[in-house]
Amino acid sequence: MRLVTIPEPGDGRLRGCPFDNTAVKAASAMPEVTEFVHTQKRAFAAAIVVFRRSGA
Repeated sequence: MRLVTIPEPGDGRLRGCPFDNTAVKAASAMPEVTEFVHTQKRAFAAAIVVFRRSGA
């Protein structure tokens, strides 16, 4: 299920985080989207920490 359009390279700058933008737009109608966004962002942040601690 795609909630946001993935821009093609060269379409200009992407403003903001597509996950945050989706969560804000869908918050009242689909609260599960907000939880999904937060879960994905936490997982991404954790992966970055593991990556950096590995010496990369």
